[in-house]
Amino acid sequence: MKFGKSLSNQIEETLPEWREKFLSYKELKKKLKLIEPIGGERPNKRARLDASVAGDATDAMSKEEIDFERLLENELEKFNAFFVEKEEEYIIRLKELQDRVAMAKAKDSNEEMIKIRKEIVDFHGEMVLLENYSALNYTGLVKILKKYDKRTGALIRLPFIQKVLQQPFFTTDLLYKLVKECEAMLDCLFPKYEPPASTEVADGDVGCDPSTSATTKNNDLLTMPKELAEIEYMESLYMKSTISALRVLKEIRSKSSTVSDFSLPPLEISVLEETWNTIPVLEQRPNILRVSSTPDLGRYLGFPLKSNGRNSRESNFIVEKVQAKLSSWKAKLLSPAGRMVLIQSVTSAIPSYYMQTNALPNSVCNKLDRLNRNFLWGSSEEKKKMHMVGWEKVCRTKSLGGLGLYACKPRNIALLAKLNWRLLQEKDALWAQTILAKYSPNGVMEVNKRLNRSGSSTWRGIKKGSAVFREGIRWVVNNGQCVSFWFDKWVGEKPIREVIQGPLLNHEDSLRVCDVVEGVGSWDLSRVSMTIPTLTCDSIRAVPVCITRQQEDCIAWDSSNGDFCLKMAYLLACKSPTASNTIAPSNWLWKVNTSPRIRFFLCNVIIIVFLFVIPYSRGINVPNICPRCLGSDESLLHVLRDCPDSFAFWHKLKIPNICFASFALPLVDWLKLNCSSPCSYDDTVFSFGIWNIWLRRNIFVFNSCSVIPDPVANTLAFALEMVCLMGKDYHVKLRVPTQVKWKPPDLGWAKLNTDGASLGNPGIAGGGGLIRDSNGCWVGGFARAIGYTTSVQAELRALKDGLLLAIDLGIPCLAIEMDSLVAVEFLNFKTTPNVFLSAIVDDCRCLLEKFDRFTLHHIFREANGCADALAKAGCAQSVDFISFTSAPAHVLEALLLTLLVLLGLV
Repeated sequence: MKFGKSLSNQIEETLPEWREKFLSYKELKKKLKLIEPIGGERPNKRARLDASVAGDATDAMSKEEIDFERLLENELEKFNAFFVEKEEEYIIRLKELQDRVAMAKAKDSNEEMIKIRKEIVDFHGEMVLLENYSALNYTGLVKILKKYDKRTGALIRLPFIQKVLQQPFFTTDLLYKLVKECEAMLDCLFPKYEPPASTEVADGDVGCDPSTSATTKNNDLLTMPKELAEIEYMESLYMKSTISALRVLKEIRSKSSTVSDFSLPPLEISVLEETWNTIPVLEQRPNILRVSSTPDLGRYLGFPLKSNGRNSRESNFIVEKVQAKLSSWKAKLLSPAGRMVLIQSVTSAIPSYYMQTNALPNSVCNKLDRLNRNFLWGSSEEKKKMHMVGWEKVCRTKSLGGLGLYACKPRNIALLAKLNWRLLQEKDALWAQTILAKYSPNGVMEVNKRLNRSGSSTWRGIKKGSAVFREGIRWVVNNGQCVSFWFDKWVGEKPIREVIQGPLLNHEDSLRVCDVVEGVGSWDLSRVSMTIPTLTCDSIRAVPVCITRQQEDCIAWDSSNGDFCLKMAYLLACKSPTASNTIAPSNWLWKVNTSPRIRFFLCNVIIIVFLFVIPYSRGINVPNICPRCLGSDESLLHVLRDCPDSFAFWHKLKIPNICFASFALPLVDWLKLNCSSPCSYDDTVFSFGIWNIWLRRNIFVFNSCSVIPDPVANTLAFALEMVCLMGKDYHVKLRVPTQVKWKPPDLGWAKLNTDGASLGNPGIAGGGGLIRDSNGCWVGGFARAIGYTTSVQAELRALKDGLLLAIDLGIPCLAIEMDSLVAVEFLNFKTTPNVFLSAIVDDCRCLLEKFDRFTLHHIFREANGCADALAKAGCAQSVDFISFTSAPAHVLEALLLTLLVLLGLV
């Protein structure tokens, strides 16, 4: 693995707050590539730079070289500042830990001592990480300087490295001393186990068989049940075999050539064999191996190290981190929109680091949600405020009427579903092989065959996210040999068995997709006994299956490109309602060209319950008299539009006539029409007008004695400032006319024009195309009813049919034109197709290789009118495929227009 990739991987695995402190290796390489090599392929080496000639050398250096060395100096300053800061912090922390150890020993507090042990282990891990930080950055500097010398011919590596060796971040003597002191403190807190003093055995017990003696005593007292006797017998066998294994380990170590005075102390076995039968195996292990037990290893890189399960108390440090972050902000100075942004970018991101591989306890998730909820609405422990809408609704996506925030528990499950996805995609990685070999030998998809064991925290997290993972994946059919026709999700939103009712025939339970394919790639749904819905049949017809294709069926995430989508996994974990079940604004609300505070206010206007709208249902007695016009019913619509004061404001603002025509509409429709204005200036002015009317109303209510500013002047000033800050150019760009027409191919060539059409994306789709010779005469054409699919797939299906038609006609040289730039770039290897399109793209590439010569170009839609007419006809036809030896009637008009343009008559 290259150093840049290795460095990037190590940075991703380190602490989040450390990531920006490492060497900017990619940025340095970008700067280096800007420097042009001197002297051809291998530049002549320039003289070595030293302090005496630094000034002269600088004059001879290019601007790019000066920028590169300046960036190197900045990196050194960054390393030194971070390293010195951490060293000072570690000196203070070590002193504090030593004082706490002394106090805990004086108080003889075991609980405090256990807590200190955990902190020392975590502290030791951070210091070791800082040592690795120094070594890793030094290696990166050596690598990049070597590349610089090789590219420029200079010899600055040796003097620069000599300078680096004297920098604070490379002199780790003090850090090494701190590590040794920490290890000495650990040795003091984890003393070596002292063997217990040998005990004398009673005379009556010498030479007796312990099991016989115990049985005799039991027979004297009571008769042991048979089941209990079998259990005790199995436990004794386990204990004896475990102790036997420990003794074998002792014999191996005693005969090893590595045994010396500096190795571990020799293993010892108690003289009294009968005493082992009364001591649990876990207590015998330290006596035999001479190794003390360590039930708790503390935390390393932020994660608790536990050999068994965790409790909620060990995850409270995540809550404390979020609390510390919230307490450092001046919440009183933040608007609700500002709080929402901080929750999205900071407080929701802190737990995500720990959620990636671990399932957090429910109590911790509830605490994190409570912190974010109180911060959003401005509540605190001292002062409670009303939460205007439920947290479950707030955490919905914006398209479903929420604010786009994340609830902790569903986000945790979504991240664990991503871990399942990684386990499937990275099954050849070492970590994936280890987990699968231990817990799920049959693969991650074999849920019912997984071994029933609790396992590590990572495995428990994988099991926690398995349900969402399985709900979010689907099969991509290539040859159909691995996919169940009824029970796998390969077409539509659900497996076909869930959209039909009634029993299946005996042999149909094992029906595969390839069993419903006739010939090479034609569907034959008459082989199934059940009636399948029309939309599902159209979706099946659109799947390009080929039973002779070597590419096997694969699993993809149910997204537009087949890659894992965390947002979709979160929706599945939340079990969010569909858009039809929610009263929510559309995405237009979040596209208004205004400030985030006003967007948040508009969201409140539409979906959040205002205090003065239903005050009595909240138990608050608030008069509903308008303070401006003294009207008896102050509704939300009255405040923003119908009040005489508001109506006069809109007249003075001189809004367009189309806006006044909307003043009879309901509230939401009125807001949507004016905020979705085609002119970007109008929606900005209108939104600021709404905001200033609301501020004016509040001044009347809460501060009636103050001077009320002019709302029209404020609105225009704020809107103008917002437009300037956005910095967008709203001027209409000049259009340059370009002549577009169909051109005939060269002599001896034929031209294929194809097109795909879909009534929606996705929707009912069709494809069509035609082949013409160098004189523009019709050679062949086709139209296909594809089914329910996307427009890009319809374009590729039409191209495949056109290539097959050209091969059947024996055309050696073919010029191909399409009006889909995406499909052309797929076939020209400029972009990589997603998993849903890769099979049909590969089919088209294989067909192209069968021509002696071919060209593939993108054209404008206006020059592809004949193929477009055939594609639209394919959407409406009932037959799957029609081949035309002559031009059909519905294409004659487009052909005539093409001929007239070609002759210059139009």
